[in-house]
Amino acid sequence: MKKLFILLFISFLSFTGISQKITEVTIRGEESYPSTNWDNVHGYFSSRNIDNDLAEKVNKKLKSGNYKVSYVKINSYMNDDKTKVITIGKVGLIPNQKNPHKSFMSRGSIGGSYVLRHDRQDVDIKKYIKSKFIGCSYDVFGPYKVTIHTPKGQISYKQSFYAVTKKK
Repeated sequence: MKKLFILLFISFLSFTGISQKITEVTIRGEESYPSTNWDNVHGYFSSRNIDNDLAEKVNKKLKSGNYKVSYVKINSYMNDDKTKVITIGKVGLIPNQKNPHKSFMSRGSIGGSYVLRHDRQDVDIKKYIKSKFIGCSYDVFGPYKVTIHTPKGQISYKQSFYAVTKKK
């Protein structure tokens, strides 16, 4: 339903001539298979172990101008010859002078009990945002559930993204 609304809204903006240029920030990561570091598979979105992850790239762009996150798209899948797990992420940014996003972050979990662990992280990051960014509001993108089908079975992760504005 949310995707349909976004498509209708973009169509409305195009029809009325109010469309805005979307700047897209992307990430693409590869992990070898079968010796896969599964934490890195979803870590390309936000991880201390990955240099220039998606959250870091989006934050750099947010600091360079007045933008608001308009969408987040993610996926992970096996390449055709089943030797790599590919992770892609895209974040659309639109110009916004009135109340731009100032910070972007992500939390997620993969593997056993991933849903429960993600949901705990979601509660914790929302508390963190409210305490660190006092008087600010935030938008949540997700949660997204991604399942990767491997020759040995499947593994899933759940990921959410948070974009913080300066004022409520």
